[in-house]
Amino acid sequence: MIKRILLIAVLIVGMSAAAMAQSLYVGSGVVLAPSEPDFKQDSLLAPMVGYDFPQLWRISFMTTDSKNTTTHPETKMTESVIGVQRLFVYPMNQAFSLIGALGAGWYMVNLSGSGSGSGSGLGLMADGSLRWSFSKNLFADATFQFRDSGVQISSTGRDFTVDGGWTGVAAAIGWVF
Repeated sequence: MIKRILLIAVLIVGMSAAAMAQSLYVGSGVVLAPSEPDFKQDSLLAPMVGYDFPQLWRISFMTTDSKNTTTHPETKMTESVIGVQRLFVYPMNQAFSLIGALGAGWYMVNLSGSGSGSGSGLGLMADGSLRWSFSKNLFADATFQFRDSGVQISSTGRDFTVDGGWTGVAAAIGWVF
C-alpha cells in the first residue's frame, strides 16, 4: 500500500512540473467486473491519477486489488496499469464535456496466496467520461472504464495467463493549469 501511495505521489509531482501542463486529476474507481471471472474487487478504493495534455493525450495510472471468491479464497490479485490514450473531447456547453479516450496500457499483475506469481503485458484501454467544470480550473469526471490484457504469470511450479484488466466506473476531481 505504501508503494502505491509513493508511486502516485511521484506521478503527481512529476506531472505537475511538466511545462505543457493542461490538467491533472486524482480520484478513485470502483471495479464492477474484474476480467478474471472468479475475482471480485477487494478494496473499496482503486486509486488513480492522470494528466491530460491540451485535449489530445492522456497519461494515467490506476491500481486495484481483487480476491478470488470461489475456488481459492486466499488468492489475491493486484492489477496496476500505466497508460497513454488519445482523447476525443466534445464540449456540450460551458460546464459539461463528453470525453472519449482510447489507447494502450502496460499492465502489471501480482498474485499472492495460492498460485502466486507476477507478470506484465501490453493491453487495451478505453474510457468514456462526462466532465463537469465547476470553474475555470476545477472539474470533476465520471468515467466508465474498460481495461483488458492477457498477462502471462510466472509462478513457482507453473506458468499461466490471467486476464489483467477490469470494467468499472471511476470518479475523479482535477485541476486545469
